[in-house]
Amino acid sequence: MHKKNIFLLGMIILSSCSSQSDKLNYPESKKVDFSETLHGYEIEDAYRWLEEFTSEESIDWMERQNQFTKKFVGKNKFQKSISKNLNTIWSNESISMPYKVKDKTFYYVNDGSWQQSKLMIKDCEDCKERIL
Repeated sequence: MHKKNIFLLGMIILSSCSSQSDKLNYPESKKVDFSETLHGYEIEDAYRWLEEFTSEESIDWMERQNQFTKKFVGKNKFQKSISKNLNTIWSNESISMPYKVKDKTFYYVNDGSWQQSKLMIKDCEDCKERIL
């Protein structure tokens, strides 16, 4: 969660550095009519098709989004220093605040090289931690 917040902050900084005269031509995103009932609530999801992330259509959409983002970020004169600072932050070890459920303690650990943190559990105060 911490990395996501830092990434969003970086993107806000990057976007604030562009001039208002720049017209952004976002890649088109297809919308579909899709709805389902979950727990008694009708949920509409015009982008449900993106959940099939291995489909050719989704892969094409992701590639177009990545090209757009790289072009936008590449125009920013602070891009290299922001990228360097974010990579330094992301590559540091992190341990979340532990929380207890009954007698068990849970927390997230990332050694700085993993893209996702690992959920750890300790069954008791003196027990060895293990990956859940």
